[in-house]
Amino acid sequence: MSVFRVCHLAGKLTRTLQKRQPGLDITNKDILCVEIAGLCHDLGHGPFSHLFDSKFIPTAKPGREWKHEDGSVMMFNFLRSDNDLEQEFQKYGLDDNDIAFIVEQIAGPKKRNNGEWPYKGREKAKEYLYEVVANKRNGIDVDKWDYFARDCHGLGIQNTFDHNRFMKFARVIMVDDNLQICSREKEAETLYSMFQIRATLHRRAYQHRVSNAVQAMIVDALIIADKTKLIPKNDRSLISISDCIDYPEAYTRLSDSIFHVILMSIDKQLAEARAILQRVLRRKLYRCVGETNPKQTTSKDQIKELRTKIMTYIIGKSGGKLTKTDLYVDTVCLDYGSDTENPINNVCFYSKNNVDKAIYINQEKVSVMLPNVFAEHIIRLFYKNTDSEGSRNASSYFHQWCEEHGYQQQSKIPDDVTAI
Repeated sequence: MSVFRVCHLAGKLTRTLQKRQPGLDITNKDILCVEIAGLCHDLGHGPFSHLFDSKFIPTAKPGREWKHEDGSVMMFNFLRSDNDLEQEFQKYGLDDNDIAFIVEQIAGPKKRNNGEWPYKGREKAKEYLYEVVANKRNGIDVDKWDYFARDCHGLGIQNTFDHNRFMKFARVIMVDDNLQICSREKEAETLYSMFQIRATLHRRAYQHRVSNAVQAMIVDALIIADKTKLIPKNDRSLISISDCIDYPEAYTRLSDSIFHVILMSIDKQLAEARAILQRVLRRKLYRCVGETNPKQTTSKDQIKELRTKIMTYIIGKSGGKLTKTDLYVDTVCLDYGSDTENPINNVCFYSKNNVDKAIYINQEKVSVMLPNVFAEHIIRLFYKNTDSEGSRNASSYFHQWCEEHGYQQQSKIPDDVTAI
């Protein structure tokens, strides 16, 4: 399983730093805590992974600020209490500060008030340990190394990033009063390659139009099913799918199997959700009838506004024959992990001649062939029904909108949406 590999890589990186730089005073307890965080950091993923917290929950519970890291912390605490693990933790010398350290790594970075150190688990001198499992500063972390290797292998894509080589040159150096994991300057191009792999995986798999069509259908089915209480709590009462994020014992019963729970149900209230999932199995998917690229300067708020404008325009042009329930406007961001910013701007390096001085590397010094644009936004229009007339009309109106507003539409969307 993926989490075991993340656990292994987390331990391997911290042991490498421990051996290379004894002065960092990395203890075996530090390493164990980082490994446990790697093992448990994704406990909070709901059905169908990021679909659950990025698409389903925002729709089912508008305004609720919840992400899978919140679920992971909840499930880690439940795991400890439900299995009486306190003595087991104590056997390995783990105290309250160590537990806090594990939870803080899982939860992700906290905002610093007036520059104050925000964490309880470890002192500021060990701040670099918080970036091993999930690095929000520049995205170079063991979680990413794991899914790169896993998904590139599964998709037949060559993974040109060698995490073992990164570890070979990893070194902790002071950067503007912050200790960070840095790499040799000659590895800059390799790190660009790592971020390029991320963008490639999103383009060819995670954010492929067919993948997004299936995701949209599953979300629609889950939203309909959320009106019915399906998931049992320990007291045998039933709650909705979305309410499980507040009840860890119920959340343990929520997995991808909810697809088949709905599919096999004979409950009349689930008939519409069941029909959508049956369409998924029969590959009668929502059809992508149009695709365009907004201007590079377009912000996320502007993209949301564009979605509304496109929907309103098409419904108006159709004279009401097309409605919101017939259409789905999706927005995709393909980037290097730092939105429009060059992620290497947040990475520090060192030279062979001065291993204790951190330096930033200008992009042009690496190669003049590197990209100047690090993010691409895509707007896609999906037609949810199966009739050809509605599909053609939606595509035609979308094309008109693009022409009127100066957006270039992709010249040809494959007729067979099921073909990847």
